[in-house]
Formats: sequence, C-alpha cells, structure tokens
Amino acid sequence: MVLADLLGPLIAALVLAGTFLVLALAVYVGSLIGRSHRQRELAERRRAKETSTFLTTAALTALPLLTKSPMLLRLGLPAAAIAAIALLHKDGDKDES
Repeated sequence: MVLADLLGPLIAALVLAGTFLVLALAVYVGSLIGRSHRQRELAERRRAKETSTFLTTAALTALPLLTKSPMLLRLGLPAAAIAAIALLHKDGDKDES
C-alpha cells in the first residue's frame, strides 16, 4: 500500500512486476551457471577415467614384453608399482578437495 500511495497504483504494479522479472532472470542465470559447472565436472571425470583406462591397457599390453627380460622385470615391476601407487594417491587427493 505504501508504494501505491507514493507512486500511484499503476506505477507501483509496474515496479513490482519489473522487480520480480529481474529476480526470475537472476534465478534462471544461476541455474544455467550451475548446470554448466556440473557438465564441466562430468566431462573432467570422464576424461580422467578414459586416461586411466588407456594407461591400464597400455601397461597390460607391455607386460609380456617386459617379462622377457629378467633385468627389466627386477627393476620395472617395483617402478610400475610405485608409479601406480603415486597415480592412485594423486587421484584420491583430487576427489577429496
């Protein structure tokens, strides 16, 4: 009633309509920002999963070749285990933050 008394009933209705329109647009833009953020996170997870799958496949493919040499088997197996632990530890840290 105060707004209508100050500006008149028609102008007060237009001011309220404009205010609610701006609020509705702000909510819509916020939902668009949230959706793009979720899509970006999903793409990043998918990319990390594909990279992990590729590295695992490459390691399994190279395993028979590495087992032919006793020296590489002695040095490569611990190095591969340490690298795998480092990769898993790095991925675990990324999920926690």
